[in-house]
Amino acid sequence: MGYSGSGKSSLMFCGLLPVLYGGFTTETGPFWSILTTRPGNSPISNLTESILNFLIQSKRIEEEDKHIHRAIINSVLRSGPDGLVELARFIQKEENENIFFLFDQFERYSDTLKMRKKKMLMRQPHT
Repeated sequence: MGYSGSGKSSLMFCGLLPVLYGGFTTETGPFWSILTTRPGNSPISNLTESILNFLIQSKRIEEEDKHIHRAIINSVLRSGPDGLVELARFIQKEENENIFFLFDQFERYSDTLKMRKKKMLMRQPHT
């Protein structure tokens, strides 16, 4: 976490991702699938769309089945704290493939949550 514009995304895209793709993490290997998402105002929906796009681009699902998979992925993500882990296992094509979820611009979601909380508090009647 850090302030907007402080270079977090650049560090991830120019620092960490090349290290992962280059196989420099010796215990995990060089086979990485990286899914990037931006939480925005609807983090679960945006993550669902990122996963769907990845699955379509990698030809793991057909475009015409997107609406079915959207419902399934959304349901799994909302099912509990292990939903993302379960999806990573589903996405993992082979045993030696690693899955990395990159949540870009996450601080903006945090700021949005703070603003929503403030607005809710302001709407409550004072006693």
